[in-house]
Amino acid sequence: LYILAKDLLGSFEKETNISTRVLATFPGTELHGLMYRNVMFSDLAQPFLDAKHVTTSMGTGLVHTSYAHGNDDFRMAMKRGEKVHCFVDEQGCYTRDLGHELEGKNVLAEGNEFVLRMFQKHVVHEHAYKHQYPYDWRTKQVLFIMQKSFLVMKVLEGPRILRYRCGKNIVEIFVC
Repeated sequence: LYILAKDLLGSFEKETNISTRVLATFPGTELHGLMYRNVMFSDLAQPFLDAKHVTTSMGTGLVHTSYAHGNDDFRMAMKRGEKVHCFVDEQGCYTRDLGHELEGKNVLAEGNEFVLRMFQKHVVHEHAYKHQYPYDWRTKQVLFIMQKSFLVMKVLEGPRILRYRCGKNIVEIFVC
């Protein structure tokens, strides 16, 4: 059983060579509030969420959400009053929170490959989709977005140089 946007049924059949039979149609808003089981966390029911940034321009009309790693997703979490958890450390590697198999793997390299292998048996069709990640203009490398807590300070007197440790680096900030 597949759930996909009606507008994408033709392209789904063409790309997958799967002939389909429509059992029912309903507006996507009817999924709001229903729960599903994620392949990665099968013991945890998660809600379907509706979002204006999800369109039928390509794909299935359904996407995953990662509150700590995207602006639209983060805003959705804040709107819903959700707590945002980041499962990636400052070096860009998965933390133990997602299991020992992923711990320490870089999210854009071996971690990504591991997750793809993990989901392989659930994949109906592969499609080359280019995500719209921000890039560093100097290195041309992908910038990985992650939510972090930050500290706001008010300097009461004179200029100061503040030092704090961030991951492996010590960062100095001149505050006037």
